[in-house]
Amino acid sequence: MSSKELYDAIHAANIDDLRHGRIDTDPLLLPGAGDPRRGVSLIIPVQGSREHYQELVNRFSQVEPDQYYYPFEDLHITIFDFIQGSAAYQRSNDRNRQFLQISREAASEIQPFRLLRQGVVFSRTAGLVRGYDDNILVDLRENIRKRLQEHNLPNDERYASESAHTTFMRFPCPLRNPQALAELIDRLSEMHLGSEDITFCQLVEHDWYNSRSCTRIIGRVEFGIIKPAGDDAVLSHRCC
Repeated sequence: MSSKELYDAIHAANIDDLRHGRIDTDPLLLPGAGDPRRGVSLIIPVQGSREHYQELVNRFSQVEPDQYYYPFEDLHITIFDFIQGSAAYQRSNDRNRQFLQISREAASEIQPFRLLRQGVVFSRTAGLVRGYDDNILVDLRENIRKRLQEHNLPNDERYASESAHTTFMRFPCPLRNPQALAELIDRLSEMHLGSEDITFCQLVEHDWYNSRSCTRIIGRVEFGIIKPAGDDAVLSHRCC
C-alpha cells in the first residue's frame, strides 16, 4: 500500500548502496542512444505542482547534473502495465480495445480521489516522489487483474505495484557525488511536493520512460464513470 512504511522500507533497503555509488544504470538514456522499447500501460499523467517539481529537480541536479530528470510533461503514475516495454512490441488495435474496456470497467468502480505528494525515496534504479492515495490504486489494480482473468487475457505486469509513486530521476551514468546525493535524499524525504484531484487516467502506448514525443493515447478512462463499448477514439497520436 502507499504508506510511509512502504517508502521507508524502500529507503532502508537502498540508501547504503546509493551512498557508495552502487546503482543500476540505463545507457539507453544517454543523449542520442534512442530507446526502442514500447508497451501499453494505464497511467495517470501529472497535471499539477509544476513549480514544486522544478524546485526538486534544481536541488538534485546541483548534486548530480549528469543524470536523467523527467521533463514535467512526461511525469506519470503507472497504474498497470498491460504489456511490458520491449523492443519486440507489436501493436494490436483489437487487443488495445480490450485493454481499454477492461480499464474503464475497473475504473468505474473507483471514485475520483485526492493524491498527496510528500517527499522522495530512491532505489538503485530511480528517484521517486512519494505519492499517497489511501490505497485507491491498489484496489484498481486488483480490479484489473480480476478482469484480465475473466477475459482469459495474460497478465504481463513486471511486478505487483503497491504504491502511487512518480518516477522523476533515472541513472544513465555513474554517480558523481554519491555521499552528497544520499544526504540530499535524507533532507528531502518529507519535502512537500503538492497535491491534486485525480479524476481520470489514460491507456497509452509509450516508450519505457513515457516520452511525450513517443506516446500514443489509446483512450481516456474516467473514474466513477463507464463509457459504452466502442467509444475508444484515440485522443491524440504522437509516436516516434
